[in-house]
Amino acid sequence: MDLAGRRVQRADGTQAALTAQEVALLRYLAEHAGRTVPRAELFERVLGYSEAAAARSRALDATIRRLRRKLEADPEAPAHLQTDHGQGFRLTGLRAVGGPAPVAAPTDAAFGSDAPLQALAALPAAAIATLVGPGGVGKSRVARQLAAGGRWAWVAVPEGPLEALVSAVVAAVGLPDSVRGGTALQRALPALGLDGIVLDAAEVAVDAVAELLAACVGPRWVVTSRVRLGLVEERVVTVAPLTDADAAALLCHRAAQRAGGPWASPDDPAVRALVARLDGLPLALELAAARAPVLGPEELDAWLGEPGVLRDPGRDERHTSLDEVIAASWTLLDPDAQRALVALSVFHGPFPPAAGVAVAGGLDPLQALVTHHLVRARDEDGRLAPFDTVRAFAARRAEGPPWASLRPETDRRYAACADLPGLTPRDRLVAARLALHLDPDRAERAALLLLRPAPSPDPPLPPAEALALAAEVVAVRPDALRVAAAAASLGTLGTDREQVDAWLQRLDDAAARATPDERLRLAIAGAELAAAAGARPRRSSACAPASTRRGPRASTRASPPPPATRACRTSTAPPRCSSPSCAGRRASSPRGPSTSPTAAPCSRAPRGCSARSARTRAASTTPSRCSCAPGSASTPSARRVASRPCSGTWPAWRTGAATSTRPSGSTRAPSPPRGASATCGPRRRPATTPP
Repeated sequence: MDLAGRRVQRADGTQAALTAQEVALLRYLAEHAGRTVPRAELFERVLGYSEAAAARSRALDATIRRLRRKLEADPEAPAHLQTDHGQGFRLTGLRAVGGPAPVAAPTDAAFGSDAPLQALAALPAAAIATLVGPGGVGKSRVARQLAAGGRWAWVAVPEGPLEALVSAVVAAVGLPDSVRGGTALQRALPALGLDGIVLDAAEVAVDAVAELLAACVGPRWVVTSRVRLGLVEERVVTVAPLTDADAAALLCHRAAQRAGGPWASPDDPAVRALVARLDGLPLALELAAARAPVLGPEELDAWLGEPGVLRDPGRDERHTSLDEVIAASWTLLDPDAQRALVALSVFHGPFPPAAGVAVAGGLDPLQALVTHHLVRARDEDGRLAPFDTVRAFAARRAEGPPWASLRPETDRRYAACADLPGLTPRDRLVAARLALHLDPDRAERAALLLLRPAPSPDPPLPPAEALALAAEVVAVRPDALRVAAAAASLGTLGTDREQVDAWLQRLDDAAARATPDERLRLAIAGAELAAAAGARPRRSSACAPASTRRGPRASTRASPPPPATRACRTSTAPPRCSSPSCAGRRASSPRGPSTSPTAAPCSRAPRGCSARSARTRAASTTPSRCSCAPGSASTPSARRVASRPCSGTWPAWRTGAATSTRPSGSTRAPSPPRGASATCGPRRRPATTPP
C-alpha cells in the first residue's frame, strides 16, 4: 500500500486508486496491524462520528466493502481485511509504505563533481545512465548529489542472481514482497511516480543488472559501476579522478577538519607530490587526510608505501580501506587478467600499448584491465598508464605465491621493451639494465636513446644515471662505440675532473680498436666533452690516422722548432728580407733598397717572413712591444695586438698534443708565424679554454 501516493499494488502487478477516506482507514488499521480495532474506535478516530451517529451510519461498512474489492483477490473470502463479528476489523498480510526512503545528500564540500552532474542532466529522462570509473573515484557521491531532494529509490546491488536483485529493488521502492520477476516489476514501477532508481556498485552483478534493465525500461535508471553494462540503450558517463588543483584542495580541506586546524597549503610542493601518488582519487585523499593529526605531508608521503596506511575504520564498510577497494576489483578479474596486472606492476609510468601487450602477455588481458579501470585508458600521447595505488597493490601481490615464480618471464618481456618508443626514461633505464645480459644489442640502443633523448613530456633522467648505464654498456660491450661517443658528448659532467678523465680513457680504449671513421667520431666526442667540462682536450694516439702514427703519442702535425732556433728578436732595426723575390725587387728598383724605419714591409715576402714582421714592427708606434706579434700596425688588428703586453707563451691548446678538431663553440686561433718564437705571441684565448 502506497498511502502517500494513494495507491494499492496487487500481487498481479495491477494497481487501484484510493480515496482520502480509504487511505485514512488503511493507515489507522496498518498502525494497529494484527489487532482487532472496534467499530466505535474507527468511527471516532477515523471518520469523526459520535457514538449516536455511528449507530445509525453505514459509512464504515461501505468503505470496508470498497477496500476489499481493491485489496482482496476474492472479496467474499478476505485474506487481509478481516472481520471479527461482534468486535471489529483486523488488517493482516499487508504493509503500508510511503514510497522509497529519501536519499540523503552529502553533507561535506564537493570537489570536481560538476562535469558528471552536467552530463547526467543532459541525458533523456528514460535513459539508462552508467557512471563508470575506478574504485574510490566518487561515483556513488555523484549519484547521491543527483538523487538528493527528489523521489528517488537507492538500491545497493547484492551479489547473486536476478531474483536477489529484484527483491532488493522491490524493498527499496516500497512494493509488496509478492512482486516477483522483472515483468511484474515492470508493470508496478511506472505507477509509483518515481524520479528514478539508483543501482549502486553494480559491478558485483553486471549480468543480473543488465538483464533487469533490459526488461524494465520505464523509469530512469542510474547505475554506478566499475565496468560498463554493455546495453545498447546505455549512456556511459565517466567519472574521472580529480585534477591536481581540486585534489590538493580536497586533501587540505579534509586534513584541516581532522587535525582541527590548518594542515598545509594546497600550493605546497609536498602536497602536490602526495596527490600525484594518490592518483587524484577522492577516497584515497580522504583516507590519507585521516592521518593528518599525526603526519604532515612529507611524513605521509614517506609512509604511503606501507600497507594499511590508507585505512579509516570510522567509514562505511565498503570504503574502510583503499586496499580492500582495489581487492574487490581484483576478485572480479579472471586469472589471465590478474597475471597481467601483476606483470604490469614493473612499469614506473606511462607505457606504449605495444609494451603493455608484450608484458601483459596478450591484448585481451590488457583490455580487461582497462575495462575494469585498473589501467588508465590512452592519453593524448597514445600511452596507457597504471594507477600508482593499483601498481603498489599489484607489486605487493607479485612478491608472494604464486606470482613470484612469474618474475623471470616478466623481466624477460620487460627487457624486450627497452628500446620501444614512448617508454619513460625511468622504465627505459630499468629495462636496459635487465637487457644487458639478455639482449646487449637492445641495451645499447636503449642507452643511446637515453643519452640522446627526444622531446618528451616525461621528466628527464638525471645525467649521472644515464652515464652510469653507458659505463655498464661499454663494460659489457667494448665495441659499443656509439654509446661511448654519445656519453662523452653529453656535456653534463661539469667540472668533475675524475669523471672527465674516466670517460676520456674510455674513449682512448674504444678508439684503439675502431675504424678510421669511428675514430674521428670518438675524437669529436672527446673534444666536445673537454669543452663542456672546461678541460684541455687531449689527443689519443689511436685517434690519429694510420699514415701519421709514429708512436704511442704521435701528433698529426710537425712539432714546432726548438725555441733556440726561433729566438724572440727585440731589435728595432729592420733586417733585409732574404726572399729571392724580394732581393730581385730591390735590385731592379731605381731608387735602391729602402732603409727608412717607417717603410712599408715587403709586399711579396712570404707569410711569416722575418723581414716583413720586422718592418711591421718598425712602423708600430710602440717599438717596445714584442717583435714576434704578427700583423701590420697599419691595420686595426695589428694595433690591438701591438697594444697588448707580451704573454711570453703561445696558447697551450695550440702547441700541446694537437687535436683533430677544435672545441665546440670556440674560435680557432691562427698558427704561430714561421720564424717567430713558439713561446711568444698574442694572447688570443678561446672562449672555452681556461687560461
